[in-house]
Amino acid sequence: MTLPPQTPTPPVPPETHMALGSGTHDAAVAIMVIAVLCTVGMLLWPLVRALARRLESGGRNAQLEGEL
Repeated sequence: MTLPPQTPTPPVPPETHMALGSGTHDAAVAIMVIAVLCTVGMLLWPLVRALARRLESGGRNAQLEGEL
């Protein structure tokens, strides 16, 4: 009795760093993006508040106008 010829199994492609769904790598990237966005938000928040106050007052300061 002769066995039918067997084909070799194809080689497994090597892991790449750019592969999506690589588990913890994607989670780490997501955490870093969130951390950067939060840091930028915390740094810009005082500037946004100051700009909002200036826009609410019409851009005029009564004390400065009195001095002029």
